[in-house]
Amino acid sequence: MDTRLIIAITGPVASGKTTLTEDVCEQVENKLGKGCTQIVHQDNYYIPGGHPNYDIPSTIDFQLLLDHLLRLGHGEIITQAPRYDMNTKQRHYDLILWPAKFIFVEGHQLLNGLTFNWDLSVYLNTPLTLCMRRRIKRDQDSFEQHVRHTIPAHYKFTERIKKKCDIVL
Repeated sequence: MDTRLIIAITGPVASGKTTLTEDVCEQVENKLGKGCTQIVHQDNYYIPGGHPNYDIPSTIDFQLLLDHLLRLGHGEIITQAPRYDMNTKQRHYDLILWPAKFIFVEGHQLLNGLTFNWDLSVYLNTPLTLCMRRRIKRDQDSFEQHVRHTIPAHYKFTERIKKKCDIVL
Protein backbone atom coordinates (compact mmCIF):
# COMPACT_ATOMS: atom_id res chain seq x y z
CA MET A 1 0.00 0.00 0.00
CA ASP A 2 1.26 3.47 -0.88
CA THR A 3 1.90 5.81 2.01
CA ARG A 4 -0.03 9.06 1.93
CA LEU A 5 0.48 12.08 4.13
CA ILE A 6 -2.66 13.95 5.15
CA ILE A 7 -1.88 17.48 6.25
CA ALA A 8 -4.24 19.98 7.92
CA ILE A 9 -3.81 23.69 7.21
CA THR A 10 -5.92 25.71 9.64
CA GLY A 11 -6.21 29.14 11.19
CA PRO A 12 -8.54 32.12 11.29
CA VAL A 13 -11.02 32.89 8.53
CA ALA A 14 -9.19 34.72 5.69
CA SER A 15 -5.77 34.00 7.21
CA GLY A 16 -4.31 32.75 3.93
CA LYS A 17 -4.92 29.01 4.28
CA THR A 18 -5.97 28.47 0.67
CA THR A 19 -3.13 30.60 -0.71
CA LEU A 20 -0.53 28.81 1.43
CA THR A 21 -1.94 25.39 0.52
CA GLU A 22 -1.95 26.15 -3.20
CA ASP A 23 1.60 27.58 -3.05
CA VAL A 24 2.96 24.57 -1.14
CA CYS A 25 1.24 22.14 -3.53
CA GLU A 26 2.70 23.95 -6.53
CA GLN A 27 6.21 23.78 -5.06
CA VAL A 28 5.84 20.10 -4.11
CA GLU A 29 4.62 19.24 -7.61
CA ASN A 30 7.47 21.22 -9.19
CA LYS A 31 9.93 19.10 -7.18
CA LEU A 32 8.20 15.69 -7.18
CA GLY A 33 5.98 15.76 -10.26
CA LYS A 34 2.45 16.66 -11.22
CA GLY A 35 -0.35 14.80 -9.49
CA CYS A 36 1.43 14.12 -6.21
CA THR A 37 -0.81 16.55 -4.29
CA GLN A 38 -4.54 16.88 -3.70
CA ILE A 39 -6.30 19.77 -1.96
CA VAL A 40 -9.51 19.20 -0.02
CA HIS A 41 -11.36 22.39 0.96
CA GLN A 42 -13.39 22.30 4.18
CA ASP A 43 -15.72 24.94 2.70
CA ASN A 44 -17.03 22.39 0.19
CA TYR A 45 -18.45 20.42 3.10
CA TYR A 46 -20.86 23.07 4.38
CA ILE A 47 -24.29 21.63 5.13
CA PRO A 48 -26.69 22.75 2.38
CA GLY A 49 -29.33 25.37 3.05
CA GLY A 50 -27.42 28.44 4.14
CA HIS A 51 -26.46 29.54 7.62
CA PRO A 52 -26.52 32.86 9.45
CA ASN A 53 -22.99 32.14 10.70
CA TYR A 54 -20.61 30.04 8.59
CA ASP A 55 -17.82 30.46 11.15
CA ILE A 56 -18.97 27.76 13.58
CA PRO A 57 -18.30 24.00 13.39
CA SER A 58 -21.99 22.95 13.28
CA THR A 59 -22.29 24.27 9.69
CA ILE A 60 -19.86 21.67 8.35
CA ASP A 61 -20.61 18.05 7.44
CA PHE A 62 -17.60 16.57 9.24
CA GLN A 63 -18.92 13.02 8.87
CA LEU A 64 -18.74 13.24 5.07
CA LEU A 65 -15.36 14.96 5.21
CA LEU A 66 -14.02 12.24 7.54
CA ASP A 67 -15.38 9.51 5.25
CA HIS A 68 -13.63 11.08 2.27
CA LEU A 69 -10.32 11.50 4.12
CA LEU A 70 -10.36 7.88 5.30
CA ARG A 71 -11.14 6.65 1.79
CA LEU A 72 -8.43 8.84 0.25
CA GLY A 73 -5.99 7.57 2.87
CA HIS A 74 -6.77 4.01 1.74
CA GLY A 75 -6.13 4.88 -1.89
CA GLU A 76 -9.72 5.28 -3.06
CA ILE A 77 -10.73 7.90 -5.63
CA ILE A 78 -13.70 10.05 -4.55
CA THR A 79 -15.67 10.47 -7.79
CA GLN A 80 -18.47 12.67 -6.46
CA ALA A 81 -16.96 15.00 -3.89
CA PRO A 82 -18.99 18.08 -2.96
CA ARG A 83 -18.47 21.64 -4.15
CA TYR A 84 -20.46 24.10 -2.04
CA ASP A 85 -22.03 27.01 -3.93
CA MET A 86 -22.29 30.06 -1.65
CA ASN A 87 -24.78 31.71 -4.04
CA THR A 88 -27.33 28.87 -4.08
CA LYS A 89 -26.38 27.50 -0.62
CA GLN A 90 -26.32 24.01 -2.13
CA ARG A 91 -23.72 21.33 -2.76
CA HIS A 92 -22.95 20.00 -6.22
CA TYR A 93 -21.25 16.61 -6.34
CA ASP A 94 -19.03 17.26 -9.34
CA LEU A 95 -15.47 17.17 -7.96
CA ILE A 96 -13.02 14.29 -8.13
CA LEU A 97 -10.53 13.82 -5.31
CA TRP A 98 -7.45 11.71 -6.01
CA PRO A 99 -5.55 9.71 -3.39
CA ALA A 100 -2.31 11.61 -3.99
CA LYS A 101 0.91 11.16 -2.02
CA PHE A 102 0.28 14.47 -0.22
CA ILE A 103 -3.31 15.34 0.68
CA PHE A 104 -3.72 18.87 2.00
CA VAL A 105 -6.94 19.72 3.82
CA GLU A 106 -7.56 23.40 4.47
CA GLY A 107 -10.20 24.97 6.66
CA HIS A 108 -10.71 27.05 9.77
CA GLN A 109 -12.57 24.41 11.82
CA LEU A 110 -10.70 21.22 10.92
CA LEU A 111 -9.31 20.49 14.37
CA ASN A 112 -12.56 21.41 16.11
CA GLY A 113 -15.06 19.22 14.37
CA LEU A 114 -12.95 16.41 13.03
CA THR A 115 -11.29 13.68 15.06
CA PHE A 116 -8.58 12.57 12.71
CA ASN A 117 -4.98 11.45 13.07
CA TRP A 118 -3.29 14.13 10.94
CA ASP A 119 0.23 13.40 9.74
CA LEU A 120 0.95 17.11 10.16
CA SER A 121 -1.12 20.10 11.26
CA VAL A 122 -0.23 23.72 10.53
CA TYR A 123 -1.85 26.80 12.06
CA LEU A 124 -1.57 30.16 10.32
CA ASN A 125 -1.32 32.74 13.07
CA THR A 126 -2.37 35.72 10.95
CA PRO A 127 -3.33 38.89 12.86
CA LEU A 128 -7.11 39.23 13.15
CA THR A 129 -7.09 42.81 11.86
CA LEU A 130 -5.54 41.62 8.60
CA CYS A 131 -7.98 38.68 8.43
CA MET A 132 -10.89 41.05 8.96
CA ARG A 133 -9.78 43.34 6.11
CA ARG A 134 -9.32 40.35 3.79
CA ARG A 135 -12.67 38.80 4.71
CA ILE A 136 -14.64 42.01 4.24
CA LYS A 137 -12.97 42.60 0.87
CA ARG A 138 -13.27 38.99 -0.33
CA ASP A 139 -16.79 38.18 0.83
CA GLN A 140 -18.26 41.69 0.95
CA ASP A 141 -19.11 41.02 4.58
CA SER A 142 -20.05 43.98 6.68
CA PHE A 143 -17.93 45.08 9.59
CA GLU A 144 -20.94 44.28 11.80
CA GLN A 145 -21.10 40.69 10.45
CA HIS A 146 -17.43 40.25 11.22
CA VAL A 147 -17.71 41.63 14.74
CA ARG A 148 -20.94 39.76 15.52
CA HIS A 149 -20.04 36.32 14.09
CA THR A 150 -16.46 35.88 12.88
CA ILE A 151 -14.48 37.29 15.81
CA PRO A 152 -16.52 35.54 18.57
CA ALA A 153 -16.34 32.24 16.64
CA HIS A 154 -12.60 32.69 16.26
CA TYR A 155 -12.06 33.03 20.01
CA LYS A 156 -14.55 30.28 20.88
CA PHE A 157 -13.36 27.69 18.34
CA THR A 158 -10.37 28.54 16.14
CA GLU A 159 -7.90 30.24 18.48
CA ARG A 160 -7.90 27.37 20.96
CA ILE A 161 -6.77 24.81 18.38
CA LYS A 162 -3.47 26.62 17.83
CA LYS A 163 -1.86 24.71 20.68
CA LYS A 164 -2.95 21.38 19.13
CA CYS A 165 -1.06 22.04 15.89
CA ASP A 166 2.39 20.70 15.08
CA ILE A 167 3.52 23.96 13.46
CA VAL A 168 2.38 27.55 14.06
CA LEU A 169 3.37 30.03 11.35
